[in-house]
Amino acid sequence: MHRLLYTSEARPVGSGDAAQDEVQALCRRFADANAAVGLSGALIYIDRQFIQVLEGTLDVLEDLFERICCDFRHANVRLIDLMPIEERLFKDWGMACLSAGESSPINLRDELSEVNFLVGVNGREAVDQIRSLLNRYGGGASFTQASGSERLAEAFAA
Repeated sequence: MHRLLYTSEARPVGSGDAAQDEVQALCRRFADANAAVGLSGALIYIDRQFIQVLEGTLDVLEDLFERICCDFRHANVRLIDLMPIEERLFKDWGMACLSAGESSPINLRDELSEVNFLVGVNGREAVDQIRSLLNRYGGGASFTQASGSERLAEAFAA
């Protein structure tokens, strides 16, 4: 089992809250696909940046990361960390998603901006911070490997 962390510049079609809605739709779509191949993880979207942590077998992670690098929705993809793990931190999420748009609460924007900064300084600490944010903002929302159809950040929409 391995954990992969990467960042990229996002190229969503919309802007502002429309881009946030597009990212949420992508998360819902990919949650079930990730779960089907044994992946778990989380995606952060802030200031047109994707920060994603994925957990799974090395061969599946390598294949997915190669597809991400070729995906037109990503620019300047940077692998931050790839490490073997004994247990998953994101086992309950096929693809958890936290994003902040123009109408998001300022504290959520601030915390996601902090993760965006932290990922460039200490990737492993950034992963721990992402997990902490999911505990805090996930609340009762169910974003599991079995079903990625619910929006984790629904409470933060306009």
